[in-house]
Amino acid sequence: VDPIRLASSGHDVRSRVERRPDEVAVLRGRAERLAVFHLQGYLFFGSITSIEDRILALTDERDGGAFDAVVFDFSAVTGIDTSGYDLIGQMVQHLTSEGAHIVMSAVDRDLRDALVTAEPVSLSEVTWAASLDEALEATELVQLQLAGFDSGDPDVESIELSTALTDVFERRVFESGQVVIEQGSKSDGMFIVLDGTMTALQVDATGKRQRLRRFGRAATVGEIGLILGVARTAEIEATSRRTGAELGLFATEQNRGDMVVRMRTRRDASTEDVIGRVRDSITATMPRLRVEFVQILSDVINDLAGAAKPVEIKLFGPDLLALERYGKVLATDLGKVEGLEDVYDGNAEPSAELSMAIDRVEATRLGVTPEQVATSVSGALLGVPAGELRLDDRAIAVRVRSPDAVRFDAAALASLPVITMAGRSATPLGAVASFTPQTVRAELLRENQQQLVQLTADVAERSLGDVMRD
Repeated sequence: VDPIRLASSGHDVRSRVERRPDEVAVLRGRAERLAVFHLQGYLFFGSITSIEDRILALTDERDGGAFDAVVFDFSAVTGIDTSGYDLIGQMVQHLTSEGAHIVMSAVDRDLRDALVTAEPVSLSEVTWAASLDEALEATELVQLQLAGFDSGDPDVESIELSTALTDVFERRVFESGQVVIEQGSKSDGMFIVLDGTMTALQVDATGKRQRLRRFGRAATVGEIGLILGVARTAEIEATSRRTGAELGLFATEQNRGDMVVRMRTRRDASTEDVIGRVRDSITATMPRLRVEFVQILSDVINDLAGAAKPVEIKLFGPDLLALERYGKVLATDLGKVEGLEDVYDGNAEPSAELSMAIDRVEATRLGVTPEQVATSVSGALLGVPAGELRLDDRAIAVRVRSPDAVRFDAAALASLPVITMAGRSATPLGAVASFTPQTVRAELLRENQQQLVQLTADVAERSLGDVMRD
């Protein structure tokens, strides 16, 4: 078994501490100087030697030389052979001599005592952390200090609320250990941390406290519960959002996307309860937002089965307007069926569009064709390739175009220059083209060359058979 289950860098992992933007920028710049090794299995002479070889190889591959900090996570280690104590000490001594700060996380108390007793000198400067999150927090502080960055919290007087905020916020001081927000309580306010830190903890059924996140200076706490009007919750561990892309093998519109939510393993509410709570809040606060909730495994199975949703009704016909009207009527009836959720009537929200019509007669008089007019302004409207930008481990294509203030303004578009053949002079685009704002359908569906309106719905708390019978 490979003793290194996973090797990652600062690009892959971060602590749950809520950092300020300037701190995040510093940590991103030094991300390659952090190495995290997730160890596993029973460690003995041979496996520890292979770990050291991997670290030396990674150091040689790096252009920047040694690491700022190295984290060894022992959460999946079952034990260490006594012959490996000396090797661990030698490995730590070598890394510290290169300038790296060593942090060991999730080490059993007995194992830690045995290591320190066997190697008291080499392990004297090691930082011991109870969890990987605390280890990452320690390495981030080290990197901020090495970068000459003052990560300490300034005095309260260094943060002053604007006049608009002082009218609605009250300055409060809490003692260390005092409960500020209790899980399950009513969301009737939010906090801005002016000085010190706030730590979000979750208490499970056994009374064990687990840290979820730490909030530092200038962080906001409790704003989601206040906006959505839901009770304080600690069931959600992490989220990620994509706009213009979503899970599935199909094209995604620019105003659609998905949000992946990872639930905590230990939580009081079930997944269905959390989904129902969020669904009700979104429906009440953002009625025009179309939202659907899927669990990844069921979504993949539905895609493989050729049906994105368990309930689908397809309407075919030559008159698209009539199909859309009938879809709304059916959706109203479907909403009354017990067990159906996220009912969609098949009518997509209209998309705003600015239509450009070229005057052929005027274009011909100036010695240009409609195609030449379109080509001359396509760079300003659609953009032109301008190379690539390297960000972490990926290349992002760069396009240069006019700002939205020009692209979405008919008067500004009319002033774009068009180079004409006659006299090689610039003529305003408005002299040969007119612009008309309009709304169009965001999508048009067809199946077997026939127009289609597709109604969909999910099933919750009832079997599909019972729902279909109703």
